[in-house]
Amino acid sequence: MLSYFRKKKIQTTTDGSFSIPKVYAAISLGQYVRWQSATNPIQKCAAALNQSEAAIRKLVPESVVRINAAFQLVIEAETAMHVPACKLNGREYGFIPTMDEMQLGQYIDLDELSKAVFVNSDYSKLIDMMCVVYRPILSRMGNKYTIAEYTGKESEQNRKDIEQLPMSVVSGALLFFSTFELELLRSSLDYLTELNKELEMDLQST
Repeated sequence: MLSYFRKKKIQTTTDGSFSIPKVYAAISLGQYVRWQSATNPIQKCAAALNQSEAAIRKLVPESVVRINAAFQLVIEAETAMHVPACKLNGREYGFIPTMDEMQLGQYIDLDELSKAVFVNSDYSKLIDMMCVVYRPILSRMGNKYTIAEYTGKESEQNRKDIEQLPMSVVSGALLFFSTFELELLRSSLDYLTELNKELEMDLQST
């Protein structure tokens, strides 16, 4: 995982140099949420540099503009990779091993959280989503593992760890989940179609 967090220097004319992520995979989930939730250039720059707003206020406007523009380019170069397991702050987390065995409560929570993110633009809920799909690994045998049972309290328990997920891994998880949703929708439609046919046959036979 360490190779994901590559940085590059941004040289400015008056303030020296600063390190920002070089590639999309080097942006952490917490940093991404902070950037997307920012409402002004100072907040965005603070997110890009992982600095306090007080520190950013000491920079000249030209520096803030250059840093924000450079970080925006990295954000736009999105990549996705599905990573089943990874270590975050020394703890190993695993993606839900079998999506088709996911409990109804988890699916409902994920669906509601995804609406909050992609419909209402509440990007903090993206961390909550990842807390649902990535949970601490309890045991493993080779490539197979079991993760902690879902309780609904994962966001408060694992949030600081999950905020360290590389954004490429987050995008991979979202892509994986969206594919699962489409398959679930197709299965539901197929089931309803077959059920409708059976009902029509029953009505014809009466």
